Amino acid sequence: MSGFITKEELAACEEANLSYPGSRFVPETARGYDEGQGWGFDALQRSAMVYREWIADAEPDEILHWAQTQLTARGWTVTSDRRRTRERP
Repeated sequence: MSGFITKEELAACEEANLSYPGSRFVPETARGYDEGQGWGFDALQRSAMVYREWIADAEPDEILHWAQTQLTARGWTVTSDRRRTRERP
């Protein structure tokens, strides 16, 4: 084991599988990268990443509020307007 997070491990996390009620997953948008594998416009981002898209008939603020509620219930805390962190026991 290399100690790096793989896209498969990240995709298996509960949080990676949350979807807004009534939303529809768009499978052709799914992709991911293992930790250490370059991605982004300049391929300098080295964090593991899983990207998925869903279509939902809801306002962005509704979806963001739902997501924040779901993540908070799972032990995540808001540390700024854009970043989330999970408190580990």
